[in-house]
Formats: sequence, structure tokens, C-alpha cells
Amino acid sequence: MLSQPRANLFDVVIGDVSGCIVSKKAVEQRGADIATKPVGSGPYQLASLERQKGATLRRNPAYAGPQAATYEEIAIRFISDARTTDLALRSGELDFAVLSPSDRRAAALGRRAHAQRAAEHRVRLARA
Repeated sequence: MLSQPRANLFDVVIGDVSGCIVSKKAVEQRGADIATKPVGSGPYQLASLERQKGATLRRNPAYAGPQAATYEEIAIRFISDARTTDLALRSGELDFAVLSPSDRRAAALGRRAHAQRAAEHRVRLARA
């Protein structure tokens, strides 16, 4: 139970399995492996997981829910640096990113600092 509302709740709980609802039977059977070999019945299944790098989700052929999977495969990259994430989004390397409010500010500061350095470089070149 939260003591107060928290806008970034999903940013916090989606980063690991602590916010997931899981089968008691699966946890008892798999133990610690439940974090890397999850059980689910949703539109996607975990196809691969590489710690600190990323994961691949594939369409679940047995899924019979109301909304079918839109994509055959989804590649997820784990990027810890907000500026790197921002650059990857801007270059088209990523289609979507989840950034916390503090990460969004860091990325914006990085863009401003880069623009400032570029402007200073142009001035130096103009004087040379």
C-alpha cells in the first residue's frame, strides 16, 4: 500500500519482477529461475533474455485473449544511461523508451550541453 500517490509507479515496478503477479505453483517449481523463465498466458512469450543487455519477446501462438499480439517479435534493450537512450530514440535506433522524470531531465540537459558545445565549436571555426 502506498502512503501517497506515485506517478512513476510503473517505471519503478516494471524494471524487475517485484511488481508482477505470478503463479504460486510456478514459483514453487522454478524457485529463483522464475525471474528468467517466467510463466504466462499473454500475447507474448519471453524468447530470450540476456542480463544487462536485453530481451526478445515472441508472439504466443497459444494466446486466445481479446487482443492478439500486434508484432511477431519485440526486441527490448536495457540502456542505463538516459543520454544514450535519448540519442538512440533520435537516431531511429529505438521506437519507444521509458524514461523516469529525472532521466528525461538528464537527457534534455545533455542535448542542451551538446548544442552549446557545437555552437562554441562553430564560433571557434569561424574565428580561425
